[in-house]
Formats: sequence, structure tokens, C-alpha cells
Amino acid sequence: MILLRVTLRPFAFRTARTFVGTDVEDRVRDYREYARMVDDLGYTTFHVREHYAYPGADGWQWAPVPALMAVLDATTRLRVGTGFTPVSFHHPFVLAQQYATMDQFSGGRVEVGVGAGSMERDFVAGGLPPETPGTRIRRLAEYVEILKGLWRGRFAFEGEFYRIDEIELVPPPRQQPGPPVVIGGHGRKVLGLAGRLAEAVEISPGGPGPFPPKIDPVGMKATASVPHLEKKIEWIRDGAGDRFDELELRLPTGGVVTDRPDEYVDHLVSAHGITAEHVYSSPFMAVGSVDRIVEHLLAVRERYGISSFQVPDAVEFAPVVARLAGT
Repeated sequence: MILLRVTLRPFAFRTARTFVGTDVEDRVRDYREYARMVDDLGYTTFHVREHYAYPGADGWQWAPVPALMAVLDATTRLRVGTGFTPVSFHHPFVLAQQYATMDQFSGGRVEVGVGAGSMERDFVAGGLPPETPGTRIRRLAEYVEILKGLWRGRFAFEGEFYRIDEIELVPPPRQQPGPPVVIGGHGRKVLGLAGRLAEAVEISPGGPGPFPPKIDPVGMKATASVPHLEKKIEWIRDGAGDRFDELELRLPTGGVVTDRPDEYVDHLVSAHGITAEHVYSSPFMAVGSVDRIVEHLLAVRERYGISSFQVPDAVEFAPVVARLAGT
């Protein structure tokens, strides 16, 4: 199944920072230095995750808005965003104002990543009332409508979850009609909603069903089903309708840049019961030499219309970014 788009968007590459260490000053210094480095290397966007009980994490979680403002202050070109803010964690008026302010201070280098919330442990840890996936997705739809309405001008809203009296957000964001909204997910309802409301959609490798209690990010990407990816793109296209060609489609990718990938691939084959061909051909993986990965990503964009990738190692993938970013 080949899913053609009328136009192919230029390549964009995203990164995040994971630092292993216990000294706070070292982490702060590393964060800024890393941001400056990836800005110089040609990366498009720097992401901060927003999870508070993330399985397998080292327990550190910077508050996204001030951390992203620090990144913007340390760089000149790099865009920033969250990947992703569960909307139950923040009132939409507060988040709309925070991002509008950040967009003005940065000269328009902000995007807003929001999601329904896929990590049940985050809700339990924060003492938030449990909601069904369907309820969280309806909440997400209202949330995005409110964000966009507030960014456009005087706005009032009354829905199932939120009520906004007529109010005008001053100052508005630098980008008009507002910062790009990015929605991530892997299920039919949330991806259809993303197609309808977002400017960019990040397709998670999981599903169908909720994420497992223990997450193996590389394993999830390595074992992701290509037919299921195609089905997810269909769900996005169904939601988007005529605006499908305007969307930026994104993937998180795993992999390694090396001229000798056999050991890495053999480990995945042994651990997950998949074939080497599956690893090499998966759109969620980028394995091999720079030339091979460049060829692979070009093929993924041509077949699926996916143009934006989050890579596992910003330094290792820098030669790939140098070849493809913006083309």
C-alpha cells in the first residue's frame, strides 16, 4: 500500500536530552550546551517530555515551560515544544498564555505538543481522577479548540469539560493564527482528531491498545507493524480530509549510525523474534551507514509522506541531518 501526497515536505529532525548524572549544576550546564550544539548541527526542534512517573526514567523532570525558555534563550534558530503535555495536567487558558508569552520572547520559535495522556501512572502519581481513553480524547478536542480560539483573539467557550468567559489573551502569540499544535498518539480516535485539528501529527509505534506497564522504546519501534502504520496514516487522512496534504507527519525513530550494524540488528532479532529485514526496513528504525540511512529516510518520505523524525542520538545522526535537513 503506497500513500502518496501531492507534495513532499522538507525533512526536519527533532531531538531531546537525557542526561545521566546527579549533580544539578552539571545538568543545567549540559542542557544549555546541548541545546546550542543541536542548534549548530541543524536540528529543527528540541523537545521536553512531560511525564511524571515515566517507567524507566531516572526520576528527573524539568518543568517544560521554563526549561524550554532556557533552551530558547541559549539558541538562535532552534524551535521548541513538548512531547507531549497531557491536557489534564494544565488548564487550557494557563497553557495558552504561557506559550503565547514564550512565542513572543522567542520571536516565534514555539510549537505546542499536546496529547490525551497515555501513561496511566502519571495520573495515579498526581492524584488526578481516572478517565477513560474516550473521555480524555474528548477533553483533548476541547482543549485544542480553546488554545486556538484564545490565540486568535477575543474568545468564549462552554463545553463538556471547560468554560471560558469572553476574554482576550494579551499579548497574543508572535506566530499567527498561533503556534503549530502537535498531537501524538497511536489509536484511531486520537489520530483522527489529530488529523482534524493539528498542524503536525506524531505517530507512536504502539497499539492497538494502551502502552504496556514497562516500556521498551527501542523494542516498540523495532517491532512496529508496517501495515498498522499504514492504517494509522489512513486514520489521520480520514480526520484531515482536504487538509491532509498540509499536515506534517512525524515519527520517533530508533537505530544507530554505523558501517557494521550486524551486532545491533542481531540483538534486536534475538530479543524480539523479528527478522533482520524487518529491522532494516521499518520506518521506525534507522540503522546502518550514513548513506544507507539517507536512502532509507528518503524512501520512507516518498512512500508514507513522513518528513520529520526524532533521532536517538543527535551527535551520531548529525551527518544524516546535514545531508537531509531542509531538503
